[in-house]
Amino acid sequence: MKPSPTSRPPPSEPWIIRHFAIVLYSWFFFGMFLCGLLAPPERVAGLGSGVISAGWHLSVLALALALPVLAIYRRRLQGRPEE
Repeated sequence: MKPSPTSRPPPSEPWIIRHFAIVLYSWFFFGMFLCGLLAPPERVAGLGSGVISAGWHLSVLALALALPVLAIYRRRLQGRPEE
């Protein structure tokens, strides 16, 4: 029997395997958040964006894109039994 695309990996799988996608997603946006805070002004100007004119704008964008997905994922995990 072929598993459905929405089936979860068995609980015997390591934690990192079960949550690999969200770990990659969160670390990408965490990195973008930090880089936005630490970016020198000449690098931000090199982006050529009318919206992102300061490094902290990139950090706010990273939070706006990442936090809703992380909140939905956490809400989904709260309904699961303890592993």
